[in-house]
Amino acid sequence: MVRRRGAVYLGHVPDGKRIREKVSGKTRAEVVEKVRKLKEALAKGAPVPDDRLTVGTFLDRRLLHLPGHVSDGTMNNYEDTVRLHLKPGPGRHRLTKLTVAQAESGDRRPAGSAGMVRVERGHARSG
Repeated sequence: MVRRRGAVYLGHVPDGKRIREKVSGKTRAEVVEKVRKLKEALAKGAPVPDDRLTVGTFLDRRLLHLPGHVSDGTMNNYEDTVRLHLKPGPGRHRLTKLTVAQAESGDRRPAGSAGMVRVERGHARSG
């Protein structure tokens, strides 16, 4: 069976390489419809798809948009959580290929280890 392919050109990366999003389908009409939907989504401001985007990079980008929307203390907690718990485990995996097992790997602690203790507003909390 022959698969049809189409592509939407999205621009260039800083080193000059062209970025394109590829789609495929069983028929030409199916490919044309997928290309049309992709172009519409991009025109409405949807983020450019990136198959190489890692969980860590996604979280870093997300944190850039939070200042001004959350308090400084909340921002510090989010940054610490991403840096200490999320990036070391699932942070290196590609976002588009992330599995449940990989996502849960950030929750694992060595057997018998005590949890990190933080002091918040005068109360010790194990976490």
